[in-house]
Order: sequence, then C-alpha cells, then structure tokens
Amino acid sequence: FHKAERARTKESELSARQQSKLVPWDTIATEVSDKVQYLDTALDNTDGMFTIDDLLQIQRAVQAVLYVLLPPQRGGTYVNMRFIDSRFDETVEELTATKSPNYILLTQKQVQIVINGHKMDHRSQEADYDPTKDMPKLDLPVGANPLTLRLNLERPAPPQPNDSQAIVSQKMDTLNVLNVLDKYGFEPQRVATVLRKYHGFITRHFPQNTKKYLFFGRKNMLPTKYEGMKTRLQTAMTKLVEKPIGGQELRTFFVSWLNEQAVPIQDRRIIADTMLHSVETAMGKYTKRISPRTPL
Repeated sequence: FHKAERARTKESELSARQQSKLVPWDTIATEVSDKVQYLDTALDNTDGMFTIDDLLQIQRAVQAVLYVLLPPQRGGTYVNMRFIDSRFDETVEELTATKSPNYILLTQKQVQIVINGHKMDHRSQEADYDPTKDMPKLDLPVGANPLTLRLNLERPAPPQPNDSQAIVSQKMDTLNVLNVLDKYGFEPQRVATVLRKYHGFITRHFPQNTKKYLFFGRKNMLPTKYEGMKTRLQTAMTKLVEKPIGGQELRTFFVSWLNEQAVPIQDRRIIADTMLHSVETAMGKYTKRISPRTPL
C-alpha cells in the first residue's frame, strides 16, 4: 500500500477519495455562477420570516460563492470570520478575543478580504509567526505585512490628478489582480455584491449577531465551527454538482485545471498569492494528473 501511495504521489495522480469526487473545475464554476441569482432574491428579503433551514441554505450558498468565484482557500480560512464596517472601531485585541484574525473590511468604497491566519507555506519561513500577535492594524495599506492577504474585490476609481504615487500604484496593483482573476473565470465583483447584500441581510434580521460573524448558528448566534463549515460546504457542493466536495478538493481541482491552460508566470504568482501558497506548491502538491498527458 505504501509503495503504491508513493508511486501515486510521485506521478501526481488523484487519490481514490479525490477520484470519487472528481468534477471538472469549469463545471463547478459554471454551476456556482448560475446559482448566485438565487441569493439576490433571498438576501433582499425583508419580511424576517426565516427557519433554520432557510438560514443554512443561504449560508451554504455564500460559502460556495467564496470558495468557487474566488480562488479557493483552505478549509479553515473562513471560520470565525467577521464583517468589519467602515467605523474601524475594532482593535487587534478584540479580533484576537473572538479568534478572528481573518475578516471582511466593508466600506462604501471597497470590499476587502483580509487574511492574517493561514497555514504556513514557502511564503514564510518564520516558525514562530503568530497571526494573532503579528496582525497589522486595520488601516495599514496593502503590502504593509507581506504575510497578510488583502484582496480588494471591487475596481477602484480611476487615478485622479491629486492622487499620490502610492495611491496610484495601489489602484493599479488592484486592477492588475482583478484582471488576472477575471481572466481565469473568477468573479470578484460579483462576490463583493453578494457580501454587501449578505451583510445587510444579517444586520436586518440577526441583530443578536453583534460581532457580525460571517457564518453563525441560528439559535445561539455563535460562529460555526470548522467541522460545521466543512459539512455545509460539502452539502452545498452536493446540491450543485452531486459530489461532496470540500475546500481541499476545490483547490486541487482548480490548480489541476489551471495547469492545463497556458498561464504566464506573472499570472501564476498572483493566483498563488490569492490562494496563500507558493507557485512551487501549486505546481507540486495541488497539481494532479486528471487525464493522460498528450505527448509533445
């Protein structure tokens, strides 16, 4: 068995578990994109009549949007994630107390996903890196901490004559990232629209969720734990593509699909950064041989 597993890993073949869940990435992306329209109606609801099942269905759909219409993250990335609004009244201590190193910064001008807590990779060799300790302040500019992902989902206004060079550079960097994501089928602007509506939805109907947790329980208002998040995502994907696909499979299926495209190295670096791993990891661990290679 171990010999066979070593051979499978060396040849980058799918495991039996992954093979049983295999769905082409473009099929997954199409199904999720088509179903986003359901959320528009559900999140605009103002009557306040919701069952536990209704809330679960909405949260599953939002999870599927985050994992598929943006470069898929690892399973635990969205656990304890919170909305932080434009008041900037949260502190590092408060985010640490709620175990929320990752959050969504929501202002009139931007929707920004900020990820401080993530699995170590070639990006960082600091063995003692603690995201709850090294977390940057909320208003630090992009790039202030190279270990943090600050992903803007909406296109900035065009550079203005009175913009500083730093602001112009930041706007151009954001446009460059969004253009690359659009090129490979992701829909960051659509995700931003969903998140704005979802924030309004939970603000209207669940004021008891005072911490603005992204995913929470209907009765206790506590953040959904890792296992619950995993189950919800698998349930959502089963309804969409009839396979209980989780975050790890989504990362594998996407990168394997990506490697079948002609992708410039500059684009690879941007996509790897948004997935919080290195290009080397993408070409190695997450790459699987889904179909026989065509001889040169």
